[in-house]
Amino acid sequence: MKQKEINDQIKEILKLLQKNNEFEAQILFDVLASSLSKEKQYEAIIKTFNHLSKNISDKTLLFNFELAFAYVEMKNENSAESIYEFLLTKEPDNPSILNNLSNIKSKKRKFKEAFELISRAFQIDAVDEIIKNNYDSLNLLLSEQREKELKFKHSTTLLERENDFVITKLKLFIQNSKKDENYSNGILPIPKWKFRIFIQTDDQKAEFLREQWLDKNYILNTGQRGVYNEVVYEINPFLEKTLMNIKRNEINQNWINALELINMKTLDEVNYFRNLKKIEKLNKEFKKIIKRD
Repeated sequence: MKQKEINDQIKEILKLLQKNNEFEAQILFDVLASSLSKEKQYEAIIKTFNHLSKNISDKTLLFNFELAFAYVEMKNENSAESIYEFLLTKEPDNPSILNNLSNIKSKKRKFKEAFELISRAFQIDAVDEIIKNNYDSLNLLLSEQREKELKFKHSTTLLERENDFVITKLKLFIQNSKKDENYSNGILPIPKWKFRIFIQTDDQKAEFLREQWLDKNYILNTGQRGVYNEVVYEINPFLEKTLMNIKRNEINQNWINALELINMKTLDEVNYFRNLKKIEKLNKEFKKIIKRD
């Protein structure tokens, strides 16, 4: 549809609005939006709506499926979500509205809401292939989410056994992660060098703690990659609250300071590795005592 045709239609709708004939104006806009949608002129639909909405007391009168769909295509999912939610109050059993609104909720990681919507759509139209696929995908995703949640909850029971050094590093990690500009709902891409910065230690201990925290489900490797191919992590959502209430197994601060100083370089400086080889040559009884001390 050419711009002149669109402008002519807009003029007709405006005339109807001036005569307070909002019902006919609504029908004419629905027809125009449908025609433009078939031609994938999504930007034109939104521009027309924005122009017309300035001349109507209640812009929801112009809300329709094609307008919501156009907003999705133009990457404005917040506006699309609002329109779909309004349309659902008028047509609660429309499977297409339910499906599309479910997709938006899912992209926003509101999986429970998304599944409720797609379940309703599936009950109404179980034959539709798109609805069935979306239902199956979300059902599987929620099962995985429930399993992950159980693992996350169980992992917090391990915190009681952690010493003050580890607890301190976990708190630092959460605190600094939340300050990062890329942090969003507990998910964050972290290159290895930044992990060390977050917990304020050297590379060796940072890597040791990272591996331990992954094993204990304090953090999760999402399998995704960031812009610079760095690993994207999800922080256990129950971790921060548990850390606030935990009874700390305190260890001497001097020990913590000493631990912070231990690395390959410092061990080499005190001839640790050379002495270890000498100890191996000692009598078994003396060897056990020396290794212990």
